[in-house]
Amino acid sequence: MAQTQFDAQAVVQDAASAWSHVAPAVFVPTNDAEFDHLLAVIDQVVMLTEGDDNHPLSGLLEVLTTIAHEYEQAHDPDA
Repeated sequence: MAQTQFDAQAVVQDAASAWSHVAPAVFVPTNDAEFDHLLAVIDQVVMLTEGDDNHPLSGLLEVLTTIAHEYEQAHDPDA
């Protein structure tokens, strides 16, 4: 089976065209209000994915929880 080559330019172009729709859900919080917004988005994704690691949004959940973890570590290391 022939392996297709990764086209970073095409991926970035696709992301750029979708970004205005995705940006409200995928962002790095800079304050507690934005962090609360991120947690609300995470809650919605958790409800949609229902713990299914094969759900199309499971990767999004991983990214969002990583961002949330980094924010918590930076702002409350005991969390």
